[in-house]
Amino acid sequence: MIYSIYKNCCAYALILGLSSSLWSVTINMRDADIKSFVSDISSLTGKTFVVDPRVKANVTVISRDDLSIEEAYEVFLSVLSVHGFTAVEQDNAVKIVPASMGRQSFTQVAKPSSPEDALVSTIVRPKQTSANALIPLIRPLINSQGHIAVYTPSNSLILTDRSANIKRIKQLVEELDKNPADVYEIVKLKNSSSSQIAKLIDKVFAENSGGMAPNDFNAYAIERSNSILLFGDNKIVERMKAVVIKLDVKDQGSSSLKVVYLKYADAKELVELLNKMTPNIDEKSSNKGKTSISAHEETNSLIISAEPDVMTSITGIISQLDIRRAQVLVEAIIVEISDKLSKDLGFQLLFSGEGSNTPIASQRFGNPTPDLSAIVGGLVPGGGATAVLSTLLSLDGFAAGVGKFKKGEDSFAAILNVLAKNSDSNVLSTPSILTMDNEQSSIIVGQEIPITTGESLGTNNSNPFRTINRQEIGIKLSVKPQINEGNSIKLDIQQEVSSLSGPITAGSAEIVTNKRAIETVVMVEDNQTIVLGGLIDDDIQESVRKIPLLGDIPLLGKAFRQEQTTISKKNLVVFLKPTIIRNSEDMQALTNTKYEYLRAQEMLRDKKGKTSPDLDLLEKIIFDAEEEKNADAEEEA
Repeated sequence: MIYSIYKNCCAYALILGLSSSLWSVTINMRDADIKSFVSDISSLTGKTFVVDPRVKANVTVISRDDLSIEEAYEVFLSVLSVHGFTAVEQDNAVKIVPASMGRQSFTQVAKPSSPEDALVSTIVRPKQTSANALIPLIRPLINSQGHIAVYTPSNSLILTDRSANIKRIKQLVEELDKNPADVYEIVKLKNSSSSQIAKLIDKVFAENSGGMAPNDFNAYAIERSNSILLFGDNKIVERMKAVVIKLDVKDQGSSSLKVVYLKYADAKELVELLNKMTPNIDEKSSNKGKTSISAHEETNSLIISAEPDVMTSITGIISQLDIRRAQVLVEAIIVEISDKLSKDLGFQLLFSGEGSNTPIASQRFGNPTPDLSAIVGGLVPGGGATAVLSTLLSLDGFAAGVGKFKKGEDSFAAILNVLAKNSDSNVLSTPSILTMDNEQSSIIVGQEIPITTGESLGTNNSNPFRTINRQEIGIKLSVKPQINEGNSIKLDIQQEVSSLSGPITAGSAEIVTNKRAIETVVMVEDNQTIVLGGLIDDDIQESVRKIPLLGDIPLLGKAFRQEQTTISKKNLVVFLKPTIIRNSEDMQALTNTKYEYLRAQEMLRDKKGKTSPDLDLLEKIIFDAEEEKNADAEEEA
């Protein structure tokens, strides 16, 4: 724990304007909760900490020395590092998160005064050595939570790691950044493969270097021209050039056989392309042998039989085609806002005079509910009460009526119907799909509904049947991206939003569906949000039914007509945002972003007392896979 006497001393020092470095603290704790430790450090340093809910541990610190406040903060960072956490400095607060998430968050730029266990970023620019050549040497030194990348235009290394490790790596780069070799030589091969000869020459030099450093000589394969670039000390270059010339001899056999295992391309598709090109390659070859290329689908490999020079050309083509293809994440946002207002005013009238030969008058418009005729018919002697109940239960809105009925005398009945409806609808849908470059992909989120396509009653209604067809309704997104030079993307898009409207009329079996579809081709930049299209619909419908002349009388005429007004407004807009995923780091960053969103939703639901899915298993799968990948990369390096 941090003794409170030192906290009080620090507060007193601030009041007097003294430096906090004049005061010291002693930290001693056993199996203390890490959150309590964070709270004590916050009180001591005056920093604001935001603690990730996954930060849980019991910590032990044993010290007999007095520490300054700065030294105590460094001890705090070391404790976080030991337990797999890190502190990410920001303007107003310090975020404490798992170390695996540290590099995706904002990290401060490395400074001479940065604490050794702080996660920082820096840029190293070698003056003599290629930054790409340093990557295999530095990558094994990066911690699992760190990251290294190359920015080729400025020959720079971008490093993210603990401050202490960054300092060690910078010292190593300074030692490796020596003056380049004196000479270079390009040797064009006639009979051998440049990649194989380059590996062999490097191996020969490594085993017979005579005490010289590995950086004193390098051999690089130039597969496009089937040449070797020798780079190093003049004497070594001359000696290795002689070795290359002796190795580049014509094969005694008339042909060679080779199996090429593909990493990314499809063997079946690639063999069709290569078989179209081999006749032209054979014509240019000095050896007029027959070239054969077959695909082995089970191992995704190519079996090639060809002359050595033809083999070199074919393997060069394969290496350029067998590359990792970029992927595109297409995110759509569909916003639909609708507002419908309807008003209905009507008056029903029924009159019967005295006696059996007196006239009858009736006024009725459309299909009103309740229906006055049905009510009167059910109430007269001999009428049915079922019809009265049915029409009363179908009442929609407000109805008021008055009537008089007496057999043999004047009878009348009247009902006033008033109805006003107002319905609002706001729909926000965000479908997204990840697809390979130049590959068609689609997603649908919805349901299938049955649509009647035919009916038959059969002979004497003995074998009635109905045929139906199931139709998909919901949200559909179909996209085919094409990544062009740079970051521009051509998108072939089909976007559809459909929904069930209901039956055509009350009691009808025929169903009406709403459909909004966009089919277009657009050009858009990476991470750019565009609007694909939209619809603004403002529909006003007014209907008046009336008795001629009587319905035109001012004020009184409203009793002899029915007025109905419907106002419908719809706003539909579709937005689209494509994101290029070029490598596994981009994919992992995207996965982490989506996971953090789900985690935030889970915490929000838990706070409101609502049940939510347990994401611990998903978290373990994501971050265990990332750690295994980093370990594999270190082993390969």
